[in-house]
Amino acid sequence: MIFRIKNYLQDKDNYRSIVVMILTLSSSLIGIFSHKLIIKNYSTDILEFYLLTVSWFLLTSSFFQFGSRPTYVTLREDGDNQLNYFFTSSIFGILNSIFFGYVTYVLIKKYLVGSIYYESLFIVIPLFFLVQTINIFISFYLISINKSVQGILLTFLNLPISFTFIYFKTFNNLFFGFILSHLISLIICLPFLLKLIDYQKVNFSIKSLKSNFVKNFPLSIKYTFSDFIDVLTNRVSVFFLAYYANDLTEMVEFSIALSLLKISMIGINSLSTVYVSKLFDSIKSKSGEFLIIFNKIRFSFILISLSSFFAIYFLGEQAILYFYSEKYIYAFRLLMILQFGQLIHSFFGPISLVAILAGFPIMVATLKLFFTTIMVIFNLLFFDKYGLDVLAFSYVGLLFFWNLTLLFKMKSYFINKRAY
Repeated sequence: MIFRIKNYLQDKDNYRSIVVMILTLSSSLIGIFSHKLIIKNYSTDILEFYLLTVSWFLLTSSFFQFGSRPTYVTLREDGDNQLNYFFTSSIFGILNSIFFGYVTYVLIKKYLVGSIYYESLFIVIPLFFLVQTINIFISFYLISINKSVQGILLTFLNLPISFTFIYFKTFNNLFFGFILSHLISLIICLPFLLKLIDYQKVNFSIKSLKSNFVKNFPLSIKYTFSDFIDVLTNRVSVFFLAYYANDLTEMVEFSIALSLLKISMIGINSLSTVYVSKLFDSIKSKSGEFLIIFNKIRFSFILISLSSFFAIYFLGEQAILYFYSEKYIYAFRLLMILQFGQLIHSFFGPISLVAILAGFPIMVATLKLFFTTIMVIFNLLFFDKYGLDVLAFSYVGLLFFWNLTLLFKMKSYFINKRAY
């Protein structure tokens, strides 16, 4: 047994998957503990407001990140140009993040609680968007050059720092701690980043920046649309509850279910993070490596999803009571429904990721938008009668029909690769 574990760890990809999984799991657990402390040291109202702000960041970030992660991975074919385009898109992304920070402030200010939040958030929310965007851009770039551990580590470091600020209630305004923690983590990683960059490949001239932007902008638009629809699908129920139902308590219950679902998906996301660049290389290659990687990932998805389903079934209710109190206990029922959907999603394997990396992000996003629209219509028709359950079940239906349609759309591609 020990010999098998040793051989498994000698595979660099497996080793990186485990490290990324540990970092991602730690991130999610720290995030959940932070939610508990926010309730204790601030209030449930502040937690509700914070989760709504984060939801808007996740949705709008699709626009100012320009589909960063898949864009950078596909630029592996043009290595000399990759670094230049990274800086080009980063400049535009950083400027746009400030703008969308102000847009978010306008969209959520009706939920502001207390004068200290109302007076300061006009500046704080754009800064909150800005510092996260800087770190995310750098993290995606590191992942694209096969330094997934360093990329995840950069986004991880701010979490224990912000947790400390929340624990001691260092700032009366919750968001100050998050902003400072991102800046500190960036400063810690800066020496490593400066050593990594090959400055001979960086050209900051206006002509070079413009040329790179014009050349790669159409590619970015495709992935931006894909990223936006992906986040919209995951968060549309949160916005539905906040603005249509006008109930932040139910919004938090659904957000809690999504947060715990994210923990159960850590293994799947870690594998995707580590293998994304290798999967892309195998798609472009005529060798049979793609078949091995795809089937390996799909099999791992199924095992991880089954394990997480039973773990959540036995531990999920106790976790919600411990971290969030009985006020949000209905989140457990929602979580189990969403877990069932994730299990269905895993049985299809990384079909959507393959389709995106193979150059079909518009098709993937369009199909998802179509089924998301049906989901929203379904919610509007039946929410008043069936409540939160209809939002969770419609999400499961979306995952099933979206994956099934993708399977038929990509069937000929997989036949050529002999994956099916």
